[in-house]
Amino acid sequence: QEFLKDAKTVDEALRVNQELANIEAQIEQIKGRMNYLTDRSAFSTITITLEPEFPILTPTPSPTPKPTATPVPWKPADTFNDAKGTVTVVYQGIANFLIWLVVVILPIVLPPALILWAMWKLLTRKPKGARSDQ
Repeated sequence: QEFLKDAKTVDEALRVNQELANIEAQIEQIKGRMNYLTDRSAFSTITITLEPEFPILTPTPSPTPKPTATPVPWKPADTFNDAKGTVTVVYQGIANFLIWLVVVILPIVLPPALILWAMWKLLTRKPKGARSDQ
């Protein structure tokens, strides 16, 4: 109605009225289309298929296995040399023990042992003039 008041001539009023009628028709057409789509979507079925996105795995090389060691054959000469070395070490240990015995133990034990032996000899000695009655 405001547009009609602004019109100066009847021709302008008719054009405004015609334009308003066209716009109202477009609005009604759009509303009808909206109602149609609303009704259609109410009875529609939507099917969705979801598939997970798997990560792309880059192949990693497997470690190269270590080769098994070749078994060492029996070597009697090596066994003999090992035994000879062990006997040498044992004899060296015995010699070391005897050296320690002479250097450390005998100076500590020998003087008291000699004193005790001398006292025992003096106490068990027979007088020179005594005879045995046999």
